[in-house]
Amino acid sequence: MGINKLKTSNIVLIILRVFGLLSILIVILVSSLLTNSKPYKISINAIENSKEIKTELGEITGYGYMPNGSVNKSNEAKQTFVLR
Repeated sequence: MGINKLKTSNIVLIILRVFGLLSILIVILVSSLLTNSKPYKISINAIENSKEIKTELGEITGYGYMPNGSVNKSNEAKQTFVLR
């Protein structure tokens, strides 16, 4: 009975590791898809060329790891960035 318990705990450990690895890969894939999208690049370009933003915030050194936003039913997009 002790051997079966050991096998079961090893299987659970392997499943948890695979799940964790898949979760990390999904986050990396989604982040890559978002940061390489045309709307993201247009937004970054607008931010970097805005004198108002540069005056208010100073020099921007980065945009954070994962952009977020939403789209409503009228097809208006709203995207937010973490500016550093």
